[in-house]
Amino acid sequence: MLHPSEHKPRIAVVMSNTLACMGLKQLLLSMMPRAEVCMFGSMEGLHATGSDDFFHYFISSDILLHNVDFFTPRCRHTFVLVHGNHSVSVPAAFRTIDVCQHEEKITKDLLRLEQQGHGTNRPQAALIKKTQNTEASVLTPREKEVLRLVVSGYINKEIASQLHVSLTTIISHRKNLTEKLKTRSVSALTIYAVMHGIVRVEDI
Repeated sequence: MLHPSEHKPRIAVVMSNTLACMGLKQLLLSMMPRAEVCMFGSMEGLHATGSDDFFHYFISSDILLHNVDFFTPRCRHTFVLVHGNHSVSVPAAFRTIDVCQHEEKITKDLLRLEQQGHGTNRPQAALIKKTQNTEASVLTPREKEVLRLVVSGYINKEIASQLHVSLTTIISHRKNLTEKLKTRSVSALTIYAVMHGIVRVEDI
């Protein structure tokens, strides 16, 4: 059981698109596995909880449009999902994520916003950081170097050149680290690298 001062940070995802809501929930949990992500199909569902202790709100632009009075005081904790240039106008105080981008770009944008948002709620941020650091890295120093270069966009040949080793060695390191992390997805590898301090989000 968690100590009262160590409750899980709660994140609210509010949008009518259930599939998009489920996908965002999984992505957020991969970034903050100790968080509690709550999905709501409408504002009525959010209000029904009777709670206002959410660390972040992720909402669709139409939800913001019809509930701007509720979210304006919470703008520093609210992220609005928009669809390229076809979204309604979002007030400048809100941070936005263009969901029409490539998966890797969306992941990087989420990581940047997540880190920026932590600065506005230091106790919760410290809790998230603490829970992330409790998981010791399973990668060797060399595998971390390879991972850093992979998520920075380098191909195997370029990584081998930078680390002054053979291409075969890099392929072996990359195989080992993807097996250890149980994923070949560059987006998932990016999340792991940022959350474990292997690379800074502003460097990728």
